[in-house]
This record gives sequence, structure tokens and C-alpha cells, in this order.
Amino acid sequence: MLFLRYSFLFIAITWQAIAWAGNDVNSWLMRISDAASSIDYDGVYIHINGSHVDSLRIVHKIKPDGVHERLYALNGVPREVIRDPNKVWCFIPDKSMGVLGVRPGKDSGFPGFMVSKIEQLEDNYDLSVGSQDRIADRNTTQIRIIPRDDMRYGYDLWADNETGLLLKSQLIDHAGYAVEQYLFALLNISKSIPDASLDPMTPKSELVWHSDKKPPRITAVKESDWEISSLPAGYKIIKMVRRWMPMEENAVEHIVLSDGLGAVSIFIEASDDGTMPVSLNSMGAVSAYSTNRDGWQITIIGEVPPDTVKKIGDSLVYRTRP
Repeated sequence: MLFLRYSFLFIAITWQAIAWAGNDVNSWLMRISDAASSIDYDGVYIHINGSHVDSLRIVHKIKPDGVHERLYALNGVPREVIRDPNKVWCFIPDKSMGVLGVRPGKDSGFPGFMVSKIEQLEDNYDLSVGSQDRIADRNTTQIRIIPRDDMRYGYDLWADNETGLLLKSQLIDHAGYAVEQYLFALLNISKSIPDASLDPMTPKSELVWHSDKKPPRITAVKESDWEISSLPAGYKIIKMVRRWMPMEENAVEHIVLSDGLGAVSIFIEASDDGTMPVSLNSMGAVSAYSTNRDGWQITIIGEVPPDTVKKIGDSLVYRTRP
């Protein structure tokens, strides 16, 4: 449950891309980032996570107020997600229920690709333009992002030559194995996608809806009570906040690390009994490490190798104040 609880906070973290001048890799990454927020499309993509395979239809439309999306699972139990710039509706028709949430950030059904500073990337990854390929009946160019150590994953990306839209993404471990991948099987890029394509299969009126009545209260933190004694090379603290979740008295301290591409979230909260077992788990690309320390419950989660989250968790030290 902790893994799922903190996963929702982790995936909400996004970074705005910045404009770069320079070589072809930089230009391709900029095109990929821009395409996700400027192009309308309707398609079917495949998500492969270990041995699990999902196929989903996605409708992605840009309106004056931002990105609107509809996702519909084509295999397994029917599931549907409707997104607008502010909210997310999750439809669970077999249970006659729906979940309404606030949309935190600019997440999308099919992964986009936004990074921070290119200089930081080049410190930790080798970047190159690879081969040509044909995906969803469109010509694409491969962009390779190869890590220089085993503390982070690599990426193989294939972008549409005409629009820059990302059509295939593979997350690669240090042995060269694809930990997770997304790829389009069918794609229609069009400026005339009707608004009706965003309507859900199941009317909202047929479901019982659940939502958080009170969003978490969040305050920025200038200096944490915790420090990381042995931070993996290339990772830096980019954000520190405290969150008060609804119906909970104790705050959760949330520290975000990044190497310019991979992100790691640290969640620290007071523990009532300190009996939560130490665990190290992976679900596809996401690794999570949980431990207890002197009355504190610590959870580290990120799209990084398991050894990375464990090293960070074991390096956390509580500051002794004078």
C-alpha cells in the first residue's frame, strides 16, 4: 500500500523543458518535448512492463485551456481515464464507481520526454542520434541516451521525423534489457479530431464518484532535518516540501532528487511503532525502498535501478541541531 500511495505523488513530478541550441540530439529532444503539447492525435499504443502487456487507445487534443486526453484500455478489465488541464476522471464501470482527482502537472497517457539542463545530462549520459525505423506506418529517428554508470537507466527513443512526436520509448537497464517500453501501433495525427472523441464510453451519471474533499496542504522547505551522506554521482536535490495529507496529523517530508533525467522521491514521516518491515521492490521501471530509522518511516521511490533507491535510503542521516 505504501508503494501505491507514494507512487501517485512520485509520478506527479514533472520538469519544464528549456530551449537549447546546438547539435542534433538537442534539437530532437526539444522537438519531442514541444510535440506533446502542440499536436492533436488519436491512436493505439502498447505498454510493455516486464511480462505484462497492455494496449490502450488514446485521444490527445489541444484546446485553448491546455491538453485534453482520453485513455481507454483495450484488453483486460474495462478502464477509462479522462484528463483535462485541472482534473482526472478514472472510470471503473465493472465496480460502478469512478474516482475524481486533481491533475498535478502535465502528465500524459503516452510518455512525453522532458528534461532539465542539457549540461547535467551530458555529465551522466552519452547522447547520440541512432538509426531510422518505421513505427505505426511513420518514419522515425532513434535518439539514444546511455548512462555512464549503473545508478540510472538509459533511454532509447524514436521520434516521428515529420512532427517530432515520440512514437516509441524504451527504458534500458545497465545490461541492455528493456525494463519498460511504450510504442504506437496505430496513429492518426490530425487537426480535426472531434470533441466527441474525448467523451467516455460510460456516462458519468452511471457511476458513484469518489474524490478527495481536501487536497494536501503543501509548504516549501528551505532546509531539511535530513541529509544524504552519500548521494549517487550526478543526483542533486531539486525540491523539498512538507505535505499534510487529508485526515492525517503528521506531515510527510518530500525531497526530490534528479540527475537531469531520472527522478527519485524521498518520503519521510513519523512512525507510530516502527515495525514496518524493510523492503526493496520493483514494478517495471519503478523501484521502491522502505525502511525505519529512530521512529521515522522512510520510503524512496523512482524510475531508477533498485540499488540506487537503496543507496539513497541507507545514506539518510538525521541532522543533530545545536
